[in-house]
Amino acid sequence: MKMRYCRNDFGLTDRKNLLKFIPVMKKTKRIKVFGEVQGVNFRAATQKEARELGLGGYVKNMPDGSVLIEVSGDETKLERLAGWCRQGPPAADVTDIETSAATYREFSDFTIRY
Repeated sequence: MKMRYCRNDFGLTDRKNLLKFIPVMKKTKRIKVFGEVQGVNFRAATQKEARELGLGGYVKNMPDGSVLIEVSGDETKLERLAGWCRQGPPAADVTDIETSAATYREFSDFTIRY
């Protein structure tokens, strides 16, 4: 979605100040992490990382041994979390991750689901 503002929208004349008012586009991503990722503190470490980034969503163990993360926020922070997931906490052995776009959802916090 392309946002357009003219100078008169906010009574501002310079681009630097105008950019402060352009909204950040939030998205939701689904990240599935494979490898030795259960029983190694992956969910708690993901929750800590996501909260530090100011993201909302959840993380949960899946029956196939993977970890599923659904997370919402601005795209830059989502990419940072996905990058962190490629390695995970020290005890994890991540072999692969899959990321996909999901329908946008607003989350008030980042939680661990059981």
